[in-house]
Amino acid sequence: MDDTALGVYALLRRASNLISLPQVIVNWAINIEIAREYALKNLSALQKCAHKGLVMALPVATLMVLVIVLLSPFWFDIFKIEQLLPNYLMLIVLMFGQLVNVMSGANLLFASLCKQELFVFKSRIFSLLVGYITMAIGALYYGNVGFAVGSAVTMLLLNIIVTRRVKKKIGVITSIPLLCFG
Repeated sequence: MDDTALGVYALLRRASNLISLPQVIVNWAINIEIAREYALKNLSALQKCAHKGLVMALPVATLMVLVIVLLSPFWFDIFKIEQLLPNYLMLIVLMFGQLVNVMSGANLLFASLCKQELFVFKSRIFSLLVGYITMAIGALYYGNVGFAVGSAVTMLLLNIIVTRRVKKKIGVITSIPLLCFG
């Protein structure tokens, strides 16, 4: 990949990162409550925190996805990004990874505040390694889109691993898919 392709990837990555911003803000809003309720061993209150976080973050993140998608032709022009299918695919894949992050709720926050820090650390390392391998192979065969797939794989894998751990060890369901499908 040349410098231009990497620059396009970096710009689209930053745009897609905006989708997780509501989750970051929500995490600030509920972190003390999670720590307090965990210390009190109040499982029902912890589950309410998780639900409250999803209710606060997901609608805003979904709206951001729609705005980014709808306005992408305009800001592609502003930043001189060619309006080619691979560039739009890359943006969609990157946004998917960020939306998965929001749909997983405050899983990383719960794990970190509820004595699962080492597990989170190991999960991040594992997910990054798998993601980097996927990025390298993907970029080799599919360019920027393959690179973006590696990024999305990292987010997806980390969130699946940590969400399952939070459910198993803490007893809290943080994600939309688990709330809907158990």
